[in-house]
Amino acid sequence: GVSVGCFNGVSPALILLAHLLLNTKIELHSSDCERCPIHNGGCPTQVLADDCETLCEKLGVQFRPVCAEENDGDEISLGRRRIFSQLSDRLHGISEITSLSGGAPKTDKVFTMPEREMLIAAIELLKARRPGFEISEKIFPLPGVISGKCSGCNICTLLCPTGCLSDKTEDGHFKLTADPMRCTNCGRCIEACPTQAMVMRGIPGTEAVISDSVRIVLTEISAQKDEEEQTAEARMKKIFDVPIYRS
Repeated sequence: GVSVGCFNGVSPALILLAHLLLNTKIELHSSDCERCPIHNGGCPTQVLADDCETLCEKLGVQFRPVCAEENDGDEISLGRRRIFSQLSDRLHGISEITSLSGGAPKTDKVFTMPEREMLIAAIELLKARRPGFEISEKIFPLPGVISGKCSGCNICTLLCPTGCLSDKTEDGHFKLTADPMRCTNCGRCIEACPTQAMVMRGIPGTEAVISDSVRIVLTEISAQKDEEEQTAEARMKKIFDVPIYRS
């Protein structure tokens, strides 16, 4: 048994990955959920099982964790941190995921993304076991830009917490790009965009997207001529009217 504290913080990708790596049935036990202050009226085990089943359907996997009766009092010897350690040990040497294989991060922003990493690890296992495995469902979230609305202010890249969004100016053009393996669907770029140019969409898990370091161009517009106004600090101050402090 593995104690995870609360199912509200457990990712369906973790349950699926545990099932694939350990090749065993997964049972979910919970108790006293109705007394929990964050209890929302639904059964946590049922919600997690439903989310896991939905994910598995998108990946073409026939699996659903079992919702067991309330915890019968048996001692649980393993902690949540240890199950991550066990899964990482099993993945070592068979995964090309940067954070699991010890490679360098794909971007300058180093943020851990356990849910996305576990999902990619599960997909890698399925690919290894099923020749020609493909994901037709639009399973990965990714920002999109409404044509003609982007002003090139670059606020979205400044606030993106995972390094999904980045920009560069070349040949007189501003290019906004996105890494589909870094987006967590947090919505910060959509909320911050001053021209309301950003939208969230879904893309399928194609072979190129899963296997390669892909950056998708979201928009390409003519760069502003005033280089001083092109600095990130100047754009943020102009748009949000906030002072810029330098140490």
